[in-house]
Amino acid sequence: MGKFCKKCGMPLRDTAKFCPSCGQKVEEVNEKKTLVERVKNNDTEAWEELYKKTYPKAYTVAIQTL
Repeated sequence: MGKFCKKCGMPLRDTAKFCPSCGQKVEEVNEKKTLVERVKNNDTEAWEELYKKTYPKAYTVAIQTL
């Protein structure tokens, strides 16, 4: 199951941040939602992916709070 641009429908690479055809920014919100669903099903690879994507922001918030 690949990614597609929501604006023009062009297929996108998994690492794409913008559509090469129309320039639309690729939204990662849906990707995080599917990661959460996979985590709920005890998928260890999903845990790792979710951690890598959220660690920097969580760490920054923790440091600022302290």
